[in-house]
Amino acid sequence: LYANKALDIAEKEDQLKFLRDVYFLLFDIKQRKGNYADALLNYQKYVSARDSLTSEEIRKMIAELNIKYETEKKETENNLLKRSKQIQFFLFLILSGLILVLLLIVINRYRVKARANKKLKQMNEKIQEQHKELENLIAQLQQKEEILLEANATKDKFFSIIAHDLKNPLQAITLS
Repeated sequence: LYANKALDIAEKEDQLKFLRDVYFLLFDIKQRKGNYADALLNYQKYVSARDSLTSEEIRKMIAELNIKYETEKKETENNLLKRSKQIQFFLFLILSGLILVLLLIVINRYRVKARANKKLKQMNEKIQEQHKELENLIAQLQQKEEILLEANATKDKFFSIIAHDLKNPLQAITLS
């Protein structure tokens, strides 16, 4: 009698666990009373409720495992994305540093070349001044050389005249 009331309540409330327990209880009661046909019917309902409950629990476990798997998968993907972003940021920093270093090297080379060009310009100006001075000195030397050649020619002429003038009296002295 109480088992039937429990069965009605379990069916109204749609409580599969209680329904399973009530069917097993009814199966046990009917079997003890010797009503094997009703006992078999209640046992079949018990097995059906038990299988449904087991299937539902398995579905819940599978759903939980799927949720857990998806959650872990998302966390793994998030971690990979974080690592990827960290690597990208690190590479960006390295690339920026390299670009900065290259820029500094280019600027330094430009300054060094500018200084070298300035020094070369000054040296060229000095060389041009020295070249002009050398040209002036060469011109002066050529003028002095011309004067010396002229003086040398005059000296030779003078010595030739003196030699000629001395030659006649000396010959006369030696002949006598």
